[in-house]
Formats: sequence, C-alpha cells, structure tokens
Amino acid sequence: MLPERSTSRIYRYAHRWRSHSAFVEHRQEMPIGIQLATEHDRYLTGVFTARLACLPFSWIGGLVCYHWSKDLYGKQAATASLIMWCFSPNIQANASQVIPDLGATSMVIAAFYVLRNWLKVEARRKPVVLGVVLGAALLTKFTTIVLVPIIAMVIVIGNFQKPLQRMVNTIRSVSRELFICFAIALFIINLGYFFEDTCLPFHDYEFSSESLSGIPQNENVKGNRFLTSWSANLPIPFPRNYVLGIDLVKYEFERGYWSYLNGTFQNKGWWYFYIYALAMKEPIGFWGLALISTIAAIIRVASSRLSGEEWMLIGTSFTIICAVSSQTGFTHHMRYAILVLPFWYILSSRIIAERSLAGLQIALLVSVIASSCYSFPHQISYFNELAGGPSNGWKHLNTSNYDWGQSLNYLSKWIERNPDKQPLYVESSGAIPPQVYGIKSPSPMIQVSTDGSAFYPIGWYAICVGEMLKVDSTVRPFLKLKPVDRVAHTVFIYHLDVPLTVGRLDSNAGVPE
Repeated sequence: MLPERSTSRIYRYAHRWRSHSAFVEHRQEMPIGIQLATEHDRYLTGVFTARLACLPFSWIGGLVCYHWSKDLYGKQAATASLIMWCFSPNIQANASQVIPDLGATSMVIAAFYVLRNWLKVEARRKPVVLGVVLGAALLTKFTTIVLVPIIAMVIVIGNFQKPLQRMVNTIRSVSRELFICFAIALFIINLGYFFEDTCLPFHDYEFSSESLSGIPQNENVKGNRFLTSWSANLPIPFPRNYVLGIDLVKYEFERGYWSYLNGTFQNKGWWYFYIYALAMKEPIGFWGLALISTIAAIIRVASSRLSGEEWMLIGTSFTIICAVSSQTGFTHHMRYAILVLPFWYILSSRIIAERSLAGLQIALLVSVIASSCYSFPHQISYFNELAGGPSNGWKHLNTSNYDWGQSLNYLSKWIERNPDKQPLYVESSGAIPPQVYGIKSPSPMIQVSTDGSAFYPIGWYAICVGEMLKVDSTVRPFLKLKPVDRVAHTVFIYHLDVPLTVGRLDSNAGVPE
C-alpha cells in the first residue's frame, strides 16, 4: 500500500493529465513535462535522479566498443575505441539526457556484437541471447525497427561465401534459430508494454500517417488503408501503442517542419544534414583517425584483405546513415544519427594497431580528449574547431544540436553574480520555464507604443540563441546586435540604452513584421 500522501499526489497529477489531448500526434509529453516542472517543488531533483538511469546504457556502449575492437585488432585498438566513445561530446551529451537515442545506440551495437558472435559459433548458437538483446534494442526507440531487415541482410550475405550445399544447410539451420530469436524479441517487446492491447486486428487501428492511413496529410484526419484489404482481420502481434508510435514517427516526417541549417530555413529537411552535422560535431581528431582508417581500408579491399566483420560494420553503418538521411520531412536533431558512431569508432580503432604513423595516430587520439575536455561541461553545444568551436555553433545548427534550453542553470548563477543588471528580460529556447530555476523576468518583453509600433524597452536581455533561430521568433532582431556577454555559449546577454524599435506586430503570430 502507498502512503496516503503519495496516493493523493499521484491521483492529483493523474486527474490533471486527463485534460490533455489523447491524440498521439498532439505530442503531449511537452505540456505534461511543463506542468510537472511548474507544479512540483522537487522537479529538478527528480530529473537528476531520472538521468542516473541513463548511465548504464553509456557503459554498455563503451564495453561493446572495447571488446569488439579487442577481438578484431587487439588491446591497443580496444583502448582507442573506448577513448573515442567516452570522450565523444555527442555520446556524453546524450548520455546525460532523458531521451532514447543513447540507449538505442548502445543496444543496437550490442545487438550486432551478439549477432557477430552468434554467426561465428555455428556449433553452439544461442538464439535466446540474441533474441533478448534484439528485443531490448527494439524497445529503446521506434526507429530501431530497421534492425530487423539489416540483421536478415547480414545473415544472408554472410552465408554467400560458403559452398552451395553447406550454404543451403546453414540457411535452413539459421532460419529455425532466427525464428526462435525473433519470437523471443517479440515477447520482450510485448513484455516491455505489459502485453497491453497486443494482437489487435488491423481493422481496430486508426492511423495518422499517410503511409498507413491512405489519407493525404493535408486532410488532417485518421484512417486505415487496410480496412478493405484481406489483411483487415489479421492480428498484429505488437502492443497497440508500439504500432501507433511507429505510425507517429512516420506521420511527423511526412508532415514536415521548418528546419535550420547554416543560416537557412526551409519547410523540410536536407538529405545531407546528418552527414554535415556529424562532421561539425565530432572532434577533428576522430575524423583524422577515420580518414587514415578509410585509406587503409581501401588498400586492403584492393588486396582482398578486408574481413567479413569489417564489411558488416561498414555495410551496417552505411545502411543506417542512408535510412536516417532519407527522411527529409524535417532535420532537427543530429542525435538521430549517433547510431552509426560506435560502428565508426570500432573501424577507426584499427589504425592504432598499425606500427606506421604511430606518432600521428596518438596525437589525433589525444586531440579528441583535449577538444572534448575543453568544451566540458557544455557538451550539447560542442562544435569542433573546423566549425569555429562552441561559440560559433549557432551559425551551423540549432535545437538539440546546440541550444535546447540547457543553460538556464548557468544563467541563474550569472544573475546572482550580477544583481545590478536590472530589469532583466529572459527568453528561453527550452520547454521548461526559467522560473523553475528561480529566474524572474518582467512581462511582456516586447511592448507596443501608442502609434502601434513594437519595441523592446530599455534594460538587460538574456536570450537563448536557439529562440532567436526559430522561424517564428519574436526576438530575432537581437541577432543583429552584438551581445555584451555570453553564458555557457548559448545565452546571449544584451543591454539596450534606448528602446529597440522593430516595426509593427503581425496580428496573427505576434511576430514583428
């Protein structure tokens, strides 16, 4: 039994959540999160505790990188692979957030490592282990469903090198074991959802995406393209919310959103966004090691010395980056592509085991450590030296790639050190209100004169650059001004001695015309 106080608190929040929309496409996690933040006096402590649960995933990813590199290239390469994982600013940034991307990355590389070992030991395969790890990987994030065809492709290609009769016998054996593996993975997925509404027939679903509903996005209604097909009565062996989650992901990419890249906005994404973002946000030392390893791999291909495992790592990472880049409805978050990083770390670690150019290789590895430590603890806003460092990251990317409202804690400390900077107007790019961090701001920030023109009054302004980079931003005029100070790279501090006139307000959006 729960204590009466805890029970009443749970009931109170559950009762309030009923006012939120039940439609999944409305994405209610943000409004509910804001409600928790503003109404719960221990919200920040709760978030810190929740973040601790993400740590084991970062350990799993590091251990897999180490052991796979060790199996392929030896201990020196394994140490290099582990260093690249542990000191990657992107791994560090995502490991400290309550989001699924780092967990998915770790479980995906773990699934392929188990698959690799499973394929090597033909006499004593354990499909149960592969099934459990694969099921866990599929639970971490909806988009990891692409693992299933990739794993099937790896197994088929891996058996092409065998004599015909042995290949046929192997495929028969593998087919039976894969059936067990996928059945266990399916059980793990259902277990993760407590078997909630599993095995519902197709006709019981209403889908939002055009792919599954058969209705164009602009009609803004739900449907089911399978209602009139032979499959309408077939049961779907997945939990209802798992299926609807996949539908929601597809719906959002089909719908599209305004995206930002290199100072440009457009109402869709760019196919090369993730490649560009990775190039700007991974340390230059890593790219140096990757370049040397790529040249060495090309040489080994020419002499037929590239192993099957290396082909698997190359092919899998290439397939993942192509799959991610093909979704161009919007391109907001580079974290969608960090699935490829452990594959690249393992491949790049090979060059450390080579005797040639040992000094250069070690120097590049040391530069990875130095670049990451220099940016710490502001790893979300990390950009490498080629991009101009963290101070210039906003010129390339936005949102979770640079400013996600993560600097409010540092802003509150800046305010404590500068009590004379008043009045201070604050505009955050994150969903959590600044008041949660004890930051007070006069309202409204933008005011209207008697002749109808909009202006920003005299005073101090702390504006998150991410907010200025939104397509409908009310504070974008400040980008034309030079900040007098910066907090944690992403909060620009301005001082207006005279009001800043910005014209008239758009009556629909409240944005300066």
